[in-house]
Amino acid sequence: MVKFWGRRAGRRAQYTSIHGSAVRSDPNAGPAGIARSVIGSVLSAVLCLIPAVSVASSNQVIKAQTYAGTLLTPLEFSAALILWTKESNWNIKAKNGSHYGICQGRSKYLKDKGYKIQVRWCIAYARNRYGSITKALEFWKVNRWH
Repeated sequence: MVKFWGRRAGRRAQYTSIHGSAVRSDPNAGPAGIARSVIGSVLSAVLCLIPAVSVASSNQVIKAQTYAGTLLTPLEFSAALILWTKESNWNIKAKNGSHYGICQGRSKYLKDKGYKIQVRWCIAYARNRYGSITKALEFWKVNRWH
């Protein structure tokens, strides 16, 4: 079954029905093409307005996560990824009352430290208090704090 959609006089995009779903030969035809064009333009404009700070913080997050991955087993890293994303979104500058850094440790020591020191401190804290980061995550899931 073939249907035609008239986009402009003399030019048509062809739709072909395959198992009940339409497939267009011209992706820019019709309302979907217009919507795709508008969404693309808006997305481009928004991305141009995002400050360079977010790129730097993304790089900082990647560095911290990569470093943590070198110190932890894959299971521990997956637990840390969940836990520390919920705590601070891996932001070394995060502060919540008297809690600082990636794992929101209650220590002013973390306040001005870089990601390597914070990651090591967070790992040591989880291991000393809970036995492992995976057990810290289990505790967090039950209590919503650790």
